[in-house]
Amino acid sequence: MRKYWYFVLSFYSVFSSLNSNSQAHIISFEQESNLANVAVTEGVDISRSTDFPALGAYSCKAVFPDDGGTVYLNNINTSSRRNVEIIGLNYNEVLLYFIWTNQVAHISLIVEDSLSQSFSRQYTLKQGANHLQLPFSEAEKFDVKRIKSIGLRTEHANILYLDYITFDQYQPVLNKLGRWEVEYSTDIQTPHFPWGADLASGPIKSYSISPIFDGRGIVELAERLDLDMEVTTIGRNYGAEKYGFGDFYMRRSTGFERDSTTYNLAHKYIAEDMLFDPEYDVIIWPGLHKWESYASPIRKAIMERVEKGTGLVLLYPVGGNNSDLWDISPLKSADAYDAQKKIKDAEISTIPNELDKSKWEPTETHYITRGIAFEGTRSFETVLNSGNVITNLAKSEFLLHVDGNQVDHKVANIFFLQPRIWDDYDVTMYHFGPNPVPGPWKLLIKTEGTQCDNLGRLYTCKQ
Repeated sequence: MRKYWYFVLSFYSVFSSLNSNSQAHIISFEQESNLANVAVTEGVDISRSTDFPALGAYSCKAVFPDDGGTVYLNNINTSSRRNVEIIGLNYNEVLLYFIWTNQVAHISLIVEDSLSQSFSRQYTLKQGANHLQLPFSEAEKFDVKRIKSIGLRTEHANILYLDYITFDQYQPVLNKLGRWEVEYSTDIQTPHFPWGADLASGPIKSYSISPIFDGRGIVELAERLDLDMEVTTIGRNYGAEKYGFGDFYMRRSTGFERDSTTYNLAHKYIAEDMLFDPEYDVIIWPGLHKWESYASPIRKAIMERVEKGTGLVLLYPVGGNNSDLWDISPLKSADAYDAQKKIKDAEISTIPNELDKSKWEPTETHYITRGIAFEGTRSFETVLNSGNVITNLAKSEFLLHVDGNQVDHKVANIFFLQPRIWDDYDVTMYHFGPNPVPGPWKLLIKTEGTQCDNLGRLYTCKQ
């Protein structure tokens, strides 16, 4: 029995180790001493930089002269490479190389083995983040187990930021999308009313960031509103950013909780989108993280776009007390971020009790917030549950009686998923608008063709 358990535990340890670290990283630039393994040709200058790292806190900044040059990575530690025969998977299919550039560039990657056999490939770099894959399967004479050096060569002046250099499996998503990202599409439709489809001036070109497990939100909007959408994903927390992508598990982030490098790649993708993408009609920016947690170039690029006419929609804006976000946001809440942190980036079936209950106040006079009674209190919540019915159309009626006489009546058709939780925002904004009439409202919900729970309830609306 002891031998049996020993075998199981040993096998599990090997297998979990191989899967928990799915790459073999070649070099890091976190220590100044790491540059000792980097050689350059005459005129090329290298240094560690906090600009545009993909993994840790530092990248390798390579400045090339007018006639270009070559950067070599030497002393490749092949002993850290994966023993692929154990589970029959080849993690040495490609060399992955991350390069950031502020201008279009043409480079070559060259690998050489200990027998002086070399293999190279040319690439055109776009502005921003580039994930290069050098497939060893294309090499005619080359021993991948005896790599001696990895070179990067360019024929022109340029500044390149190098990082995330590793052996790995071939990554189809990098070939298709150019980054570790998911595709946002309306191919899978949910029941909806397309209230903003077929706009006279054509689709609205939008850019937005999205959490991982709530990524359906922007798709639901695109079903209803004619959007030509560009979306970049960023996890609400480090676990989602690191483990939330099945197709490239653990590759997008190697960070851990409270590590400022956790969202490095996500930030690089957003920076590329804001700095180099064509114009958008609107930027949709949910408060997934504090505004000031995004690098200054990102915030500056957003504001420059807004100044030139791009619309900016802030959803649940969060920032510190002295954040420059409050210079542009018509609403401010100093405590909102603490509540936002309690929202897990995971599938949830109920709304958590820790949702924001902090006080929101206007930052200045703004047409968006004009007429809203911020000093008032509104509190509503009910659950619409139709038993085994998955989807349904219902009619909601809100009745207001004063001294036995009906003085107001609101009716709306609503489509709900089971269960559907109606909270303060739904009730007051959807049914009443920003200024509900104060008083005890009675809520009745009726469905067509099904039996609903008895939902007649009283709600007090105060101002």
